[in-house]
Amino acid sequence: MFNDLTPSEKRLLGNSVGAQCFGLLTEQVLSGGVMLLYLNALKVNGAAILFILALCPFLMALLNVPLAFAADRIGIKQFGQWGNLFMIAGMILVILGPNAPGNHLAWIIAGLLIHTLGSALFGTGWFALLSHVVPSHYTGRFFGVLRFSWQLVGIVFFGVVSCFFTGATPIRVYQILLAVCTAGLFVRGFFYQGIPAPPRATEAIPFFPAVVSAIRVPGYLPYLAYVFLLVFFTSKGADMLRLMGRQGLGFGDNTVLTMSVAGMVGALCGFYLGGKGVDQWGTRPLFVACHFGFGLALILFPCRALFPFSAPVPAIATSFLLGLVQASVSIAFTTETFAICSTRYRVLAMGLISSFQTLATAVSGFAFAGLLTTQALQKHWQLAGMALTDYDTVLMLFALMVVLLVITLGLVPSVIRNAKSPATGLSAASATPPIWPPPEPVLAPRS
Repeated sequence: MFNDLTPSEKRLLGNSVGAQCFGLLTEQVLSGGVMLLYLNALKVNGAAILFILALCPFLMALLNVPLAFAADRIGIKQFGQWGNLFMIAGMILVILGPNAPGNHLAWIIAGLLIHTLGSALFGTGWFALLSHVVPSHYTGRFFGVLRFSWQLVGIVFFGVVSCFFTGATPIRVYQILLAVCTAGLFVRGFFYQGIPAPPRATEAIPFFPAVVSAIRVPGYLPYLAYVFLLVFFTSKGADMLRLMGRQGLGFGDNTVLTMSVAGMVGALCGFYLGGKGVDQWGTRPLFVACHFGFGLALILFPCRALFPFSAPVPAIATSFLLGLVQASVSIAFTTETFAICSTRYRVLAMGLISSFQTLATAVSGFAFAGLLTTQALQKHWQLAGMALTDYDTVLMLFALMVVLLVITLGLVPSVIRNAKSPATGLSAASATPPIWPPPEPVLAPRS
């Protein structure tokens, strides 16, 4: 895999790949539908599940920028080590929650928030840590290998796990699955220990002046607005689909997990197609294609009655398409972000964009959880002879708004037009790791 590197470089890059392949299992579990099924098995209603799952990105949005600022001064690797320990502690609470005294759900929520704090501590300096490890001539290939590796490990892992899921999976199975993923965090610690720490920042620039300087880049604030709007109307599509399948249509846990795996496979394809698209056409055409791709994916399942298949088939197809489009647009986001954040405050500027993405995910979850809780939408209704639910209404609203948002593309600077990166000679898309979507291979996990 790293044939043209020195033994020392191979060892360091191998540690980086190993750290993420084992460490990202918990984040894939939390964002890939397993946590949703876990809460459903504990009899939590759909609106409450959306609200709980939105708490994590909301906390992440609040922590990203100040932690990025602090890590540069205290020590990036030290933050990463603390973060891994917090993630382990959080997962232990999530696992033991159903057996804990008092309010079981409170224990699980506390565990999720502690895990999120750990994830923020670990992730805030991950790319800065790698920048001192990855040779400049190998940047694109390395991030391609890294991204492909953890995605493939996730697909294989969830594929194997699905064999143990049934229509109504016992709580004990979820706890064992989460324990295995937590063990992966312990293994990540050993790999992470082998990555050298970068030097600490010596410039003592106050926090707020640094933030003001970071956002003064031409086109930066309009781009933030575009990122927020697009993520708001797309980030919760997969969760809404899973909730509808599990609680609205009575899908089994095994079917919902298959939907998650289909989304991961779609993401793997989307990373490749997104990179090709940016290389050939630039980011703006790819953004346009992804807007209509999201619209198609989100409207597909509400129109399930038009297809001669049982409901799980269009649900799995929709999950695949959502994963593909989300991964493709993440490449466009990353390429545009790396280009616009090219000032001396690059880390801080990128942290702000990442915070806006996670904030949009959280606000979307809170908003639509409230919409379902207040029963503002009709529970059951019909359109052209198709029987629909309130979940269908939300998916159709997502589809309509994401297509209408094409008009906001004027907010995107689209500064990337060349197919080659001047720094590395590699394609601009492949030279940078994806930032979005958090959660699901996307909104989720970091490269």
